[in-house]
Amino acid sequence: MRIKALFLENLSAKIFSLVFALVLWVVVIGEKHGQVQLNVPLELVNIPEKAVVVSDIPSTISVLVQGPRTLLRTLGGRDIRRTVDLRGVGVGWTTIRILPDSIPVPRGLEVLRVTPSTLEVKLDPLKEVNVAVAAQLSGDVARGYKIDGVSVDPGKVILRGGESELVGLTAVRTRPVNVANATSDVEERVGLELEGLHLVSVSPAKVTVKVKVVPLQMERTVENVRVRVSPQEIKAEVQPQSVKVMVKGPLDVVEALKESEVQAMVNAQGLSAGKHTLGVSVSTPQGIKVTKVDPPRVEVVVAEQ
Repeated sequence: MRIKALFLENLSAKIFSLVFALVLWVVVIGEKHGQVQLNVPLELVNIPEKAVVVSDIPSTISVLVQGPRTLLRTLGGRDIRRTVDLRGVGVGWTTIRILPDSIPVPRGLEVLRVTPSTLEVKLDPLKEVNVAVAAQLSGDVARGYKIDGVSVDPGKVILRGGESELVGLTAVRTRPVNVANATSDVEERVGLELEGLHLVSVSPAKVTVKVKVVPLQMERTVENVRVRVSPQEIKAEVQPQSVKVMVKGPLDVVEALKESEVQAMVNAQGLSAGKHTLGVSVSTPQGIKVTKVDPPRVEVVVAEQ
């Protein structure tokens, strides 16, 4: 009687629970299954202390997972990753298989396929080298300007990486420094081009490139520059009456120079009447230098005042 009483106690609640469990079981069993493709991060761990991985290893692997759709929808919020333990792996090539059951997915889900399913891992002995740094420039400076010097600070960096990649390496290049249309010095702190190298460290990781940009110089000859006598009130004759003047300066300034802006004169102040040989002085606009006057001296005949 006691057992029967226990069975009949709260009978309606027990029947409801049983029916609910049956319904839930039917729903789960009868739920539609699906598939989803995941990109699972791949992580190498326990790399030997004095070795470097020099083969290209993908950062993720593609994993095809099958199971109930309700469980598949929960995968997006889970941190699923695959670690590859390199403890005890020696120098050289090693093939590592990635089996579907090694992917840590929730219970109730099944991994059908992993791509790639094998990894080819190469370990190299760790090597340190001190190499020069060469600046890499892009673009052309503005018209009328030129590059007068390039410096890199520091001029060398220390690379630590795989021996097979660093043996014989003497220099690396910087990332491009843009000098397009520059009219003044360019200074930029940039990284290095190290693609193809599997490095543990780079010291320093960035260098300072300084590019000195100066105006392009141009030489020009101005013909038949009339020689004037100073002061103007002095009556005198000059032979020859004109000289040839060679000038030099920035390209754009010299190209724009007008012949009338080049003036030659002799100073006859205080001279007595008669013939004198005087040096010719030439004035030009700012930024233009006189390199030669031909002839440099002329005959000046001063008349009686």
